[in-house]
Amino acid sequence: MLAWFLVGIPASAAVGNPLCVALLEMDGIFGLAGWKWMFIMVSLPCVVLGFVVLKMLADKPEEASWLTKDEAAGLRKMLSSETHSRPKTSVLGAIFDVRVLVLAVVQFGFTLGSYGIQIWLPLILKEFQVSNFAIGALPVVPYLFAILGMLAWAAYADRTGKKIVNLTLACLLAAVGLGAYMLSDSLTLSLLNITLALIGITAARAIFWSIPPRLLTGVAAAGGIAFINTIGTMGGFFGPYMMGYLRDSTGGFGYGIAAMAGIMVVTTLLAASLKFTVKQE
Repeated sequence: MLAWFLVGIPASAAVGNPLCVALLEMDGIFGLAGWKWMFIMVSLPCVVLGFVVLKMLADKPEEASWLTKDEAAGLRKMLSSETHSRPKTSVLGAIFDVRVLVLAVVQFGFTLGSYGIQIWLPLILKEFQVSNFAIGALPVVPYLFAILGMLAWAAYADRTGKKIVNLTLACLLAAVGLGAYMLSDSLTLSLLNITLALIGITAARAIFWSIPPRLLTGVAAAGGIAFINTIGTMGGFFGPYMMGYLRDSTGGFGYGIAAMAGIMVVTTLLAASLKFTVKQE
């Protein structure tokens, strides 16, 4: 979550940032296109932050220099006392657990929706015949609300403990926002519905990662989470590709957004199904 504040909007969504619009003007410097400079410059903070995280975050409570011995011991005791719902302790057991497979597909779904919007949002707005400045400035609005919504919703889910219910509702909001976009006939309504979709998607991303540790322990946690992330992040490729393919085939973004809405409906149903297999909520 810290990365959201230090890095800001992900590079794929950065085209909606006025600063990144300015970076596009670097076109031709050292023979690189402006869009390449934009992606390089918005990615550099991520690289730096990666080294900071590697240096600052400890692997175990005992290795955390900012904790006293009593605090580290208390945290270790709390972690060892956590209960799990039919936990898996081996990598193969984790990968072939139906709950892990469902989680992987759920992450694939909301990641597909996230990147499908992020990559194409400027061109979606361009369909409303707005100025280049507006194309650069307007996307800041939905992402600002998405960050605030993510923080508030994640805090609420943590306070109530109902992670699966809130994950399901977040995916549902994303599906509703994308579906309602199809009925929008103005820039204001379209931006509102995209904002609702992004709030749901971003909140789902924040809530999601509190669920796998309930199922996985030991070496299975590393292998299972890596498997979930590998399958899930593939949505970051298929979302933009699907939107681009349908846009080229149909001449507009309507079918692509409708497809994302349908995928988010399936994602919502899969998230809800976790309620029947993960007993501890």
